[in-house]
Amino acid sequence: MFSDKSCVNATLISGTKETCSFFIFEAAIHWAEEGHRVIYIAPKALQSPPLTHHDRSNPSTEAFKLMRFMYLPNYETLVEQLVDLHSFASLPNVLLVDDLDNYIEDPGVKDKREVHIARLCAILLDTMNACAVILKQNVHICVSISSECEKIYQLYFDKLWKIEEEDDGNIVKVKQVAACNAANKTYEYRKYGSENIILKQILYSQN
Repeated sequence: MFSDKSCVNATLISGTKETCSFFIFEAAIHWAEEGHRVIYIAPKALQSPPLTHHDRSNPSTEAFKLMRFMYLPNYETLVEQLVDLHSFASLPNVLLVDDLDNYIEDPGVKDKREVHIARLCAILLDTMNACAVILKQNVHICVSISSECEKIYQLYFDKLWKIEEEDDGNIVKVKQVAACNAANKTYEYRKYGSENIILKQILYSQN
């Protein structure tokens, strides 16, 4: 039997909206190419990927069949889908949510911000935990925010990554936020032109 702690791998990425959208979209393609069934949720349709990874070919037809895109404009529509997700005919083992801030900052929600964040994160984890139990396998959640990564998120996400941009956005560093005395990993990318991004190096450091 799976437990809440062991079966849901939860990752949070913080950074600018455009760059986070790129990494969430790339994650969707990566997981689908690995044979995972993916649900990608965003407030609005992504007209075209903001960037293209230099060493990735176009997704295969098989990968696209494993991806389901859901464009949910507000908190209410998001929760409606999440509570029913475990009853879908094809259950996902990867859930990606781009721009979680859109749902956190929904003007229709009257709760205090921290309470609202806690409730939404709990719903996300409960949703995927239900899928994990039915599928009898570990599942993954990855969400992105463009606001500051508040401490409340650390209660729900076991992996935190912060995106920093330098040199007028031409250098993108994806930094792992690790616990005290733990090793940090940083992926350093460089943008070429307005469409291409290349991984230049992986750095390791100790807190």
